[in-house]
Amino acid sequence: MALMLIKRHLWLYVQETHFFDSSFQLMQALEFNNRVVLFFDRAIYFTCLGYQEEELKCLGKQKEGFMSRVFK
Repeated sequence: MALMLIKRHLWLYVQETHFFDSSFQLMQALEFNNRVVLFFDRAIYFTCLGYQEEELKCLGKQKEGFMSRVFK
């Protein structure tokens, strides 16, 4: 939930500061928003994936998962 609130706060900040005065700047702001959304979506995905792997490892159902191989 905190990651979604940070994402929303960033977009509201961009809107409130009137970052865009022209259509080109508006397109840049939308592209920035899309990249922020993608970043936070990936952060949430990999957080859930790591949590799930640790939970399965504690139960003895999984030996080594994707996150374990990446962060050795």
